[in-house]
Amino acid sequence: MTSGANTIGIGNETYANYTATNVTLPALGSEVALTTSYIKTGPNIAAGSRDFYRFWLDVPAGTASGTYNNTLTFKGVATSGAC
Repeated sequence: MTSGANTIGIGNETYANYTATNVTLPALGSEVALTTSYIKTGPNIAAGSRDFYRFWLDVPAGTASGTYNNTLTFKGVATSGAC
């Protein structure tokens, strides 16, 4: 994530996914680090079903105030397909 010349590294971003959502789901504690590669998350989701994502950002102490931007890309593939 960047704000001008300032950056918060990808190692500070995590996510979790689940087929239901509420105040506690997807749950902290089941989070996975973001990567720059496509990975399968929520495999075997039935057609017409939903998969919910929640994201967390750990901001390091001393990070400059500002508006930070980030872009995520999702790619849908068939259950048997490769990323």
